[in-house]
Amino acid sequence: GGRATTGQDTDWTGRPVVDLTHPFDEQTVYWPTAPFHFELDTLSYGETEGGWFYSAYRFRSPEHGGTHLDA
Repeated sequence: GGRATTGQDTDWTGRPVVDLTHPFDEQTVYWPTAPFHFELDTLSYGETEGGWFYSAYRFRSPEHGGTHLDA
C-alpha cells in the first residue's frame, strides 16, 4: 500500500496548479433518478444577542452529482 500524503508533504515550488473548482449549488447536474437535488437551508444569519455576526447553513445533496473530478 501507498503512504497517505498531505499538501504539506509536497513541494509545489515551480509547479503549475490547475484550479478545477466547480460550483456546488442548485445548478449542479445530478443523476436523473435522484429523489431530490441540492438543498441549502439558512440556519442562522445575522447579529447574535452578544453583538457578533454569525451565519450557519445546512446543505443536502445526492452523492452522485457534479463532475466526478473529485472522485
